Amino acid sequence: MGLRRAYNGGLKCESQAYICIVDDAHVVGFGSLTIKNNLWQERAIGYIDELIVRHEYRGRDIGTQLLSRLEALHAEG
Repeated sequence: MGLRRAYNGGLKCESQAYICIVDDAHVVGFGSLTIKNNLWQERAIGYIDELIVRHEYRGRDIGTQLLSRLEALHAEG
């Protein structure tokens, strides 16, 4: 499966979320979350599948911002 096809499939899926941080029209950070029902814990669990920050933007709390937003999405879901 190609990257574009996988990405577009994730956009259509209610159990997945994608977050981007953009600077000057360039994506500098990306994170994805999958929410899965877990019988053992009797609730939904969020899995962070990707958390990526461009090398030249590291150390600027972009990863922290992505993680915080993904956690908030899980709490909302």
